[in-house]
Amino acid sequence: MVEEEIIEEGLVIKSENGIAEIQLRETKECEECTAKLFCKPGEEKTKLISAADPFGTAKGDVVKISVKGSNILKATILLYGIPLIILVISIFVGLILFSESAQPEMYSFLSAI
Repeated sequence: MVEEEIIEEGLVIKSENGIAEIQLRETKECEECTAKLFCKPGEEKTKLISAADPFGTAKGDVVKISVKGSNILKATILLYGIPLIILVISIFVGLILFSESAQPEMYSFLSAI
């Protein structure tokens, strides 16, 4: 996954102040992707994203966007891994703090949430 690169093609809908709003096109790979439920939860065939625009694109320009696999891995760790670690540590700390109570597991779980 680290060596992979995802390339998407899209149409610039709006570009101002160095930020471009891009409407991504659905490709044949989208139908085979297992993440399509999260990427495109509705019935729409397109997705909108905002991206930094160092090239000064204009409305109507066709652009390609690439994301390296290493960046996807980093984002996944930040979004899911760190909160999971914090949750588990909070549960254990809660078990220590609430060890004298009648239901330490419930209180530690609630405090972790």
